[in-house]
Amino acid sequence: MNKSTRRLPVGKLDEKYLCDLLKLLHTTDPRIIIGPRFGEDAAVLEISRNQCLVMASDPVTFAAARIGWYLVNVNANDVAALGADPRWITVVVLLPENADLSLAKEIVEQAADAAARLGMTIVGGHTEVTPGLHRPLACGTAVGLAAPEELKPSSGGRPGDLLVLCGYACIEGTALMALEHEARAKEVLGEERWRRAVNMLHDPGISIVRYAALVRSGKGVHAMHDPTEGGIVQGAYEMAAASACGLELYADKIPLYPETRQLCEVLNIDPLRSLASGALLVAVSPQSADELLDRLRQHEITAAIIGRLIPERDYALFRRGLRYPLQPEARDQLASDPGKAG
Repeated sequence: MNKSTRRLPVGKLDEKYLCDLLKLLHTTDPRIIIGPRFGEDAAVLEISRNQCLVMASDPVTFAAARIGWYLVNVNANDVAALGADPRWITVVVLLPENADLSLAKEIVEQAADAAARLGMTIVGGHTEVTPGLHRPLACGTAVGLAAPEELKPSSGGRPGDLLVLCGYACIEGTALMALEHEARAKEVLGEERWRRAVNMLHDPGISIVRYAALVRSGKGVHAMHDPTEGGIVQGAYEMAAASACGLELYADKIPLYPETRQLCEVLNIDPLRSLASGALLVAVSPQSADELLDRLRQHEITAAIIGRLIPERDYALFRRGLRYPLQPEARDQLASDPGKAG
């Protein structure tokens, strides 16, 4: 019997395909509080009445430089965005054939440095040379602890909640564009601002652990989400869909660095649909939004109300006073093939 085939494009699986795969799983263990679901980036297990274990796994497949550093940060982000303190991580490193031992050492040193900065410990993992690879790949599983009342899953949003963005959109994407298109980026930005764009990976950085720790205890905070591939648009959609809500997203309210605007314009990239690590989405009640914004600003964190969740399962993006249907797109042009931008 011939089986129908469908070739999948590079990048995250679309919602439909992912949900079809999730139907194959059987999660009947009563200790599972949050299992595999669309829009949730971490699992939650009850280990006692007063404590939960939060686990998240993510690979790094598109960034060869600083791959160990990336790996720890993106996994820690997923744990923190659910309301937990990331504590431990396992690291798997797959090296291409003929790789030098110095490459393995460099990746592990990067991971160890990132973990130390976040107060995490690398507790295990795996390393090997894998046939067929042309660059190193890495995957991690981060683990954290949280009290049940501290959990802020993506699915916790409520109709009427305002959507607050902590940080700026497309921080990670800006750095990647500057690195992958160095000559063009220097021509557009100049040497000094090009260096600033590249350094966005570290300043302001792609970690949202500090943001999440400040936000999770805030009054009226119902959900948090760490947008990555597909950018702020996809992240906001994932939060709304997971919460069984619709979405109004206000594009003109989303903070962007000038370097981001310029690079995206010249490379024909939508900054709201590009790699967004370094920002945190928060669903908060309207009555508590100002208090949350004040708290973030007191800690010198840029934050803005960029949308709201609505009861109808309708998704819209507002730009310059006009309303457009919001089309979710899990794949990210930069993450899929950074060299094809522009």
